[in-house]
Amino acid sequence: MKLYKIIPRAPFHFGERGIGQEETAVFPHSDTLFAALISAWRLMYSLEKFRRLVNGVTGLAPPLCLSSAFPYIGDVCFLPRPAIPLQGAGGDRKQGKKVAYISWRQADDLINSDVPPHIRPDDTLMAGQLWFHSQEKASIEKALQSDDLSQGRPWSSAEAETMARVTVDRVHSASALYYQGMVYFAPGCGFYLLADIADEGYRKPLEDGLHFLSEQGLGGRRSVGLGQFTLEESGERELGVPAEEQNYHWLLSLYHPTPDEVKQQSVLQGARYTLITRRGWIFSPDDASQRRRGIRMLTEGSLLPKPVVGDVVNVRPVTDFPHAVWRSGLALTVRTRRWRDA
Repeated sequence: MKLYKIIPRAPFHFGERGIGQEETAVFPHSDTLFAALISAWRLMYSLEKFRRLVNGVTGLAPPLCLSSAFPYIGDVCFLPRPAIPLQGAGGDRKQGKKVAYISWRQADDLINSDVPPHIRPDDTLMAGQLWFHSQEKASIEKALQSDDLSQGRPWSSAEAETMARVTVDRVHSASALYYQGMVYFAPGCGFYLLADIADEGYRKPLEDGLHFLSEQGLGGRRSVGLGQFTLEESGERELGVPAEEQNYHWLLSLYHPTPDEVKQQSVLQGARYTLITRRGWIFSPDDASQRRRGIRMLTEGSLLPKPVVGDVVNVRPVTDFPHAVWRSGLALTVRTRRWRDA
């Protein structure tokens, strides 16, 4: 899998359901990244090339699969916490429930062990949300320029910053104040994505699209400068264990089962997963913004007993919209052990 770092140059806004636009997610999901890439292709390429690329990624054998975005601190990257019970020292389950992300090194230890290790409070950050390996502590302290990690904040999550904005009624010129939620990242911190490129012909369009997005912006409110970043290609990353009968498949993206996978009821039999409803607005150069149809997907960190593929769903509105609206439910997974507690 190829790793691409998103180095923030500005705050981000990733819309969530809420009052007005105050709510924002910290990191974009895989379907958001996929939709942004398709939007970039539409603006970059001829209509013929655009259609050829889209027909490929929405077909039966997708040549490209993206993960969701996950945080990094300096050179320490994190992955979504797998859907298994985790415990702190002395069997403290409250400590385990706080964990949202685990570092790659901690993940490597975790997936090669039959029993998850206990979580040491000294190996966590942001009130227990981030769990790292003890040997990564010095690197994280250097990146955050602090030896007191209890106060370290790689991003502003709990208290999302807000920008005051005003809208003016076109008829009566009446003004209305609203607030825009934003996420700020500390220097040396940001997020990254993974790409599984099955067809090398898609590597350049992917990277060209990401470079295009780095200037245009990723997420909402790009017109006021939000979402700009610098792209850094960080080489190949491998994670996982050899194929065995008792493997789990750890989901690093959102996943929407194909009709055939739904018919195979055993796909979710014995799985550990949570569901999320994805909905929102459509950005298109060909028509005014409209709400897309909502769909339900399995979330990152879910554990599946069998390998899956997923599909790309057309969430075009029921109204007369001029083109398909694609959201990716393709599954990017890592093979891991079936833990004793799972």
